[in-house]
Amino acid sequence: MNMAGYSNFTLFTVLFVSVWIILQAICQISVKNGIMELKGVQEPTNIFDKNYIAQVLSNKFILFGFFVYLISTVFWFGALSRLDISLLSPLGSLIFVMVAFFAMIFLGEKVTPLRWTAIFIITGGVLLLVLS
Repeated sequence: MNMAGYSNFTLFTVLFVSVWIILQAICQISVKNGIMELKGVQEPTNIFDKNYIAQVLSNKFILFGFFVYLISTVFWFGALSRLDISLLSPLGSLIFVMVAFFAMIFLGEKVTPLRWTAIFIITGGVLLLVLS
């Protein structure tokens, strides 16, 4: 998709990309929360067991995560209509940043300095892509 002479980073595009990234992170945190509520999840050898599947399909956090994922897909489509996939897909790595922040806040996870360094490197790479 070559849009010569057209600025792809309009308010619309930034909004769609930002909402997509945030919703994807919310989805992952919600599903993680739901999985942690399930009984017997330490050894997921029973993932095809009917009782386990019923627990997954009835967990409010997992269902909410799936719902948020569907909504985020609409924003992904909106962003796809405006940006090259070779740019948009790497922008999706900013989801890692949001997930790390949300995991600290909502799940109480400790994000080590080494992880933050890796996240910083990813963010720097995304910035280089946006400037290209």
